[in-house]
Amino acid sequence: DNPATDTTSLPVNCVSEDIRNTLDSIPPDFQDRLVSSMRSELDAIRNAMQKHRHEDTREHVHQLKGIVDYFQLDDFRSSFNALQKAVSAGEDETSVAPLIDELEQVLGETGVATNEPSPDQATDN
Repeated sequence: DNPATDTTSLPVNCVSEDIRNTLDSIPPDFQDRLVSSMRSELDAIRNAMQKHRHEDTREHVHQLKGIVDYFQLDDFRSSFNALQKAVSAGEDETSVAPLIDELEQVLGETGVATNEPSPDQATDN
């Protein structure tokens, strides 16, 4: 089984609402830092994958797992688990990139942080 292709698409609006509800329970300035940290980890995962730095990729996945688990972002977790399985299985960048894109989309839908999109998000590569 291929973890990257066996996943079903996540209903982004539903998930974003659940994440937003979780984020609403923490101070606004911390919300921005939390979402910014999650985006940074996703960017780091993408960059490590592109450079074939597997240990760095696993480290950043682990960091993101800590955020997802600690803040109990349950609906975000299903997409994250697909990413984690794909990375653990040694999937290549072409299999992992859509999973990262999906997680970035969910974060973008939260409407919490107002960070500019990363260069990877701004272009279609």
